Amino acid sequence: MLANPKLKTILFQILGFSLTLGILVYYYGIFLPFLAALFMGFALQPFLLKLQKRIKNWDLLVSLFLASIALLMLSSTVFLGAFLNRDFQRFSKSIDVLLVENQDNLDAGAEKIKDYLQLIYPSENLSADLKTDLQKLINTPADSGSSALNFDALGESFEKLKALLPKSKTKEESSRPAFSSLYLWGAFLLYFVLILYQLPYFQKVKERYFKGFMAERSQAFWQDFDQSFLRYFRLRTKIILWLMPLYLVAFVLLDMPGISLLLIALFLLLYIPYFHYLLLIPIALGCVVLSVEQAQSFLFFFAISAGVFVLASIIEEALLIPRIMEKNIGINPVIMVLGLSFWTFTLGNLGILIGIPITSLVLIYTKRYLLPLYLKEA
Repeated sequence: MLANPKLKTILFQILGFSLTLGILVYYYGIFLPFLAALFMGFALQPFLLKLQKRIKNWDLLVSLFLASIALLMLSSTVFLGAFLNRDFQRFSKSIDVLLVENQDNLDAGAEKIKDYLQLIYPSENLSADLKTDLQKLINTPADSGSSALNFDALGESFEKLKALLPKSKTKEESSRPAFSSLYLWGAFLLYFVLILYQLPYFQKVKERYFKGFMAERSQAFWQDFDQSFLRYFRLRTKIILWLMPLYLVAFVLLDMPGISLLLIALFLLLYIPYFHYLLLIPIALGCVVLSVEQAQSFLFFFAISAGVFVLASIIEEALLIPRIMEKNIGINPVIMVLGLSFWTFTLGNLGILIGIPITSLVLIYTKRYLLPLYLKEA
């Protein structure tokens, strides 16, 4: 039996946190859209309260706010769609130009391959002979004594080899409920709209039940979360906003295809250190298009693009991080990538969005409760 009441309380808190986290992970499609929508609602509450000074009716205020968001999303979709349509047309034309301009080279390469095969297997009608030999190889009975491919034996060997590999559970075999991305986004949007209309009710619940000891404990937990996660991302956002003009100017001057999607993806990937270098793969395709449309070579455009990435990294590490990012704030990048990988594997696409916040919460609870308990026992 545990004689120390404080130790017993901490152990029960750790057990309760672990059980709650396990239930959230197992039934993530039910609880996480609601919790994410509730978090977004409280995050928007100060802004909505400022607007309520002019529009007193809460339902009317929320309706106008949601209509503004829908109008903004619709106009952004139309605006981005026009750019995407133009970029896809550029890419298609570039492929056609590449095929036309290099048709002679392609034909010459095919002739070289054919001449090389003629040296190995001289024949006037090479393609017909190869087709006949292939049919004989496939149709020759395995017990005829001739060399043949026994596809039945190959199939059996392949199945035995597959049996040695670990099997991944299908949705039917897995006992864990599966939730599609469409369902998760739909549930989040539904909860978000309903919670915005009912936000005064949730505020009253918060004021009624989260007071006294619970308020102190939740306030301490929120301060830790703000220090390790929210504050880190606020400061990280400042760094990204300083870097984005450099990428914008470079992409505009190059007339890079897909500039709108590249900038959006770049803004998101910059939150995770060095992940934005993955965008050099689609940028390479854009450099192919630029090399077709203009006189310079592919290497010229790709070198400029890669140079912009390197220059931005130097500015970030040498100037922005020392001036903006405070010491001992946020999650270690290695732990961040590890947590993101784990929650993406566990929750799928949803883990990409909430993996880092959940990792931050686990680290906070571990540092506040579990580590002091372990150090005291040691």
